[in-house]
Amino acid sequence: KGAHHTLHDTVNRTPRGYRKMVSWNQYTKENLDFEGSAMWIASTISWYYPRTVLEVGCNVGNNMKYLPAISCHGVDSNKYSIEQGKKLNPHIKFKLADCRALPYPASSFNLVFESGLFIHLGKNDALKTLDEMIRVSNNMVVSMYNEGRHGKEVPWRDSYYTVWDMQIFFKQKGLGILECSQMPDFQNQK
Repeated sequence: KGAHHTLHDTVNRTPRGYRKMVSWNQYTKENLDFEGSAMWIASTISWYYPRTVLEVGCNVGNNMKYLPAISCHGVDSNKYSIEQGKKLNPHIKFKLADCRALPYPASSFNLVFESGLFIHLGKNDALKTLDEMIRVSNNMVVSMYNEGRHGKEVPWRDSYYTVWDMQIFFKQKGLGILECSQMPDFQNQK
């Protein structure tokens, strides 16, 4: 299993460190048309030739917008995000779910990824989510993470993991690191 990093909400519970549901709905509204990272993510994922892909914390699914030939699945715990995603990206099979308890059998997907999810989770929730990602993957787990310039965290994030922390999490779970590189910063490309 390999490694590289989406945004997550909570349906009924709000564990410590999570933003309120209202702000996640606002985040979704502000990002309905954002696809700055979609082409980069598609090219990165396509390189591994997966037949089935799951994005954990997918929001509206824009990260999988350019993967229509692949069986794409997305989970998010924000009902509004899932509703909007089904309208915007009908080729994706969406489910409302908690990232710490994914509603799929073991080994369901060739590649399971998240892009910016872990930075919104406390350490215990991040590790539970990683366990679930490993459980439902039959080949590769990818974390896509932009830690900011010079290893300093971007201030709006709820948790403060560096790329080195992420590597430790993956190694603790027995995952090998295939690549560790800087993800481009797409925030200013909207």
